[in-house]
Amino acid sequence: MRHCRRNARHGESCDGPAMEEKCGRPLGLKFHKSSGILYVADAYFGLLELGPNGGLATSLVSKVQGLPLKFTNGIDIDYTNGFIYFTDSSQRYTRRYVHLCPNSLKKKKNPKLVFRSVTNPIILNPRRRFC
Repeated sequence: MRHCRRNARHGESCDGPAMEEKCGRPLGLKFHKSSGILYVADAYFGLLELGPNGGLATSLVSKVQGLPLKFTNGIDIDYTNGFIYFTDSSQRYTRRYVHLCPNSLKKKKNPKLVFRSVTNPIILNPRRRFC
């Protein structure tokens, strides 16, 4: 592990799940072997990259078509062309509030399905396609 560096956020300001929106919550990781870059799908900050020398992650994508990413979680790379595929499971709710959705459905007379499915993870098949 001599090629890896550890940079973690320490201290009370980022301790516990209540601080996820401020500090981030990585849910998907993909390592690009030839470049040494680690790509991170963060539930709150979108798609990030971390260079081979460590340090803080930098933002690659935080909005798509002008809309902020709310629940980024899955990631895969097509190594033949360098395309990065990632999923964003909600346009409305962040990861922190997803557990509240089923409970709120029980209280309504005519409940509405909020999530049909949570798209996680994304994996390309050998033909470089996904369903």
